[in-house]
Amino acid sequence: MKYYVLLSILFVFFCYSCKTQFVSGEFSTINKGIGYSLILRNDSSFQIEKWYQGCSGRWKVQSDTIILTCDELEPIVRWLASGYIDERIHTLKIINKNKLKYRSTLTNEKTIFLKRKKGRI
Repeated sequence: MKYYVLLSILFVFFCYSCKTQFVSGEFSTINKGIGYSLILRNDSSFQIEKWYQGCSGRWKVQSDTIILTCDELEPIVRWLASGYIDERIHTLKIINKNKLKYRSTLTNEKTIFLKRKKGRI
């Protein structure tokens, strides 16, 4: 019985690792003159930039969605940091291994598609 429990735990961990490896990488696009860039690292950290604003933090996969949670900054640092994104949580739908769907919840932006940079899988 213990063997099956251990095997199940290893399987779940392996599946999570595979998902992380599958979606990690660099994605970008330009939409109406605004550049978007996203780096998803294997250690579950990320960097997102939109126009001249950006944030970094941790990411996780839930079903077919990537959830980005930006690190919190002290209020004075946030005020001083030009280019700081106020939106703390971003969600992206996984279309396939090379394409993510993104829509900002704070603005009325249209949905955009981020594409994996060539040569980075």
